[in-house]
Amino acid sequence: MSYLLDTNIVSAWLSYPASSKRRPGGPKTLAYKRAHDRVNAVEEVYFSALTRWEIERGLNWKGWDKRLLDFAGLCRQSRVLRLD
Repeated sequence: MSYLLDTNIVSAWLSYPASSKRRPGGPKTLAYKRAHDRVNAVEEVYFSALTRWEIERGLNWKGWDKRLLDFAGLCRQSRVLRLD
């Protein structure tokens, strides 16, 4: 099964490890964990070039280098769809 992810889902996937340290049982943490688990469970993940740009822009703006590396790993495992 394959999924096309939007910016919110990719952000949630990236946010799970950090949120679990701050609030292990919080509602956002549980939602982030669910998104993280679902993305890791699917065979193939797609997202658009626009989603990639939005995520990279946000992570660079906040100076979150570790999450930028995590996102680069997700990009290598996924297919980034061009906008035509």
